[in-house]
Amino acid sequence: TQRDQLIVRAIADWKDSDPADRLDLARWLNSKGEYQRAIDSIPLEKALQSSDLFLQHLDALGGVGRWNEIQQQLRSEKFPLEPFLEAMYLARCNSQLGEQTASENNWQRALEAAQGDARKLITLAQYAEQNKETEIAEVAYNNAAAATPRLRLAWDGRLRLAQASRDTKRIHAVLKNMLVLWPEDLAIQNDEAYSRLLLCPPAG
Repeated sequence: TQRDQLIVRAIADWKDSDPADRLDLARWLNSKGEYQRAIDSIPLEKALQSSDLFLQHLDALGGVGRWNEIQQQLRSEKFPLEPFLEAMYLARCNSQLGEQTASENNWQRALEAAQGDARKLITLAQYAEQNKETEIAEVAYNNAAAATPRLRLAWDGRLRLAQASRDTKRIHAVLKNMLVLWPEDLAIQNDEAYSRLLLCPPAG
């Protein structure tokens, strides 16, 4: 009951505020899984005030499974997005609607549109990882690391995916490369040593 009262009060306080505050409200509601309330409080005409607000609107629509509506809004170009973002969201819609070939094509379009830009590649990688598109996430993290070799977000992403695969050789290879870039990092030192130990053949 208290949670519901807090949400109702927050909506009343912030739904008619400026776009920056509306964005905070949308993010907060989506983080609480209150997708329908996010849609009701910040309808499309208000969500079109900024790209970040529009993306939160799309996330809320996705949260309630309105994938056809997301697809229609993206294709209507009511609020033009950067090409990599548009392709990324379309790929997710395609996947949810069972359009696997279209989904794969749009993920590739997103990768191509983000190529060479570490910021875009990290956004794409994190979204793909969040949606269990691990192959796309891995390519995007790899490309981000290639574009900006000392970008820690890219290496942390590569390490997470390696750890999720439970492949000790792969984990060690990532940590070994990270140790070259950050030789003084104690956490990397310890993890690299531990993974190297796991790879040693058993004694005797």
